[in-house]
Amino acid sequence: MTRIERPFNRIEVLRKYYCLHCPNKTPRSTGIALLEQNILKKLKNVKLKVIDFGCMPNRRNAIYLMKNYNCYVINVDGVLFTKPDVVAYPTHLPFRSSCCDIFVFSHILMFMNKKEEWKDAINEIKRVTRKYAVIEVFQCKGKRNMKSYEKPLWFEMSEVINLITENGFKIISKKVDKRGLGVFLISK
Repeated sequence: MTRIERPFNRIEVLRKYYCLHCPNKTPRSTGIALLEQNILKKLKNVKLKVIDFGCMPNRRNAIYLMKNYNCYVINVDGVLFTKPDVVAYPTHLPFRSSCCDIFVFSHILMFMNKKEEWKDAINEIKRVTRKYAVIEVFQCKGKRNMKSYEKPLWFEMSEVINLITENGFKIISKKVDKRGLGVFLISK
């Protein structure tokens, strides 16, 4: 029997080396907090549809949004072992155009296979969301014992800002800190 090798997936590295060992135990991500401050409190009585593609294998964002804002949330991930509702890669989302109100894209860009795919991922977010998106990124260098192809993609925050603004989004609010966390609330 011939063994078929599956393609390497940096998102799997994200899950195994970062998310599963994340010490952050807050009830929601920084991006959801930004979304809450700027958008959600104004739309409290509206049943919003949210697609959450991100580093939350414990579904903390989904639970928070459903409990506090009565949102309908679909969890998406690039790997199966986190048991998402949908498995997909960010450049090819299996959703209809304009199917959600908010698209949360949490800590995925730096774990995509190559930077050249970032524009396709942003365009997919633009296609799928009706209005808003949250993009969270973190500048992480990877572990010393990781192979070079397993390490996250390195980027400057200006690259992410340019990616957002050059592809038809407007930045409503952002939070960038010295640790390398960048959170952007954007709209079409």
